[in-house]
Amino acid sequence: MEATQRDADETSWADTMNDRDRFDEVLGFVEARNGVTFNDIEKQHPWMFDSTSDIGLRATGVPHLWMWVGLTEEGLAFFEDDETRKRIRPGAATILHYAHDGKAPALPVAGDWNLTPQGFTEPHWIPTQWFKKDDDG
Repeated sequence: MEATQRDADETSWADTMNDRDRFDEVLGFVEARNGVTFNDIEKQHPWMFDSTSDIGLRATGVPHLWMWVGLTEEGLAFFEDDETRKRIRPGAATILHYAHDGKAPALPVAGDWNLTPQGFTEPHWIPTQWFKKDDDG
């Protein structure tokens, strides 16, 4: 599995569409609920997700640690967007946050957020929630 990679100078999907409305709607949803899973986001904003896709979002600095797999190009662009990174942040969740929906990436679960880049040699999934940036969650 490989995430779609973009060059740092490449314009984001939202900017090329000249339409921040969908991104701002998702940000408003996350900020209002503060502590949402990828499943929560998908229920409200299905355009961001594609269960047949191998596009994913990796944890920074840990090559084999995935926060989610099954994004659309637009979904990945949302999480890579500068405004998104300014306003929300990922944080720890448990498998129980995802169990009630019965939906998670088909990867072994990583049990710890205190990881080093050397921690995994094979892909693992880290259960993740999204929080407002100015909140400890």
